[in-house]
Amino acid sequence: MAAGPYMNLFLAALAPKDLEILRPFLKPVELRQGTVLSDPGERVEDILFIETGMISITTTMEDGAALELASLGREAVVGCLA
Repeated sequence: MAAGPYMNLFLAALAPKDLEILRPFLKPVELRQGTVLSDPGERVEDILFIETGMISITTTMEDGAALELASLGREAVVGCLA
């Protein structure tokens, strides 16, 4: 990942010394629309710092209907599976 500035607002707000700790672990990832990042009960292995686009957190109701719980953008940090 480039040396900043970051489009993710969480990363952009970090103090330079804190960002330097994270920098070796940051890499760009491109996701396709509809990608499932994790299922309930699965272990979180990666963290996403969203720079563009949106992530929806959804659940499935007992009747099978999908319900969007939240929409997250570049202000967000999201845990997901590798």
